[in-house]
Amino acid sequence: MKTTRVPPHTCTCGADNDAASHRNAIPSPGDVSLCWYCGELTVFNEDLTQHVPTEEEMVEIRANPAWHLVEDMINQIHARKQKDN
Repeated sequence: MKTTRVPPHTCTCGADNDAASHRNAIPSPGDVSLCWYCGELTVFNEDLTQHVPTEEEMVEIRANPAWHLVEDMINQIHARKQKDN
């Protein structure tokens, strides 16, 4: 697993996200990130800051063949949050 420090981003849940981890890549502009605390998606900008995806970006993200994997991760995060509360 490779972890890359990125400019800090405060998620809508309040979590401070300042790193991106992936098994074999560093983030590139347009890549999607997932908050491990709440499951919110963000998209990396050119300078690796992050923004909440636009509706157009979400259509593109959901059309990706790997979307079901992301959706599974989001569901696991939500289930963990419910269990912890």
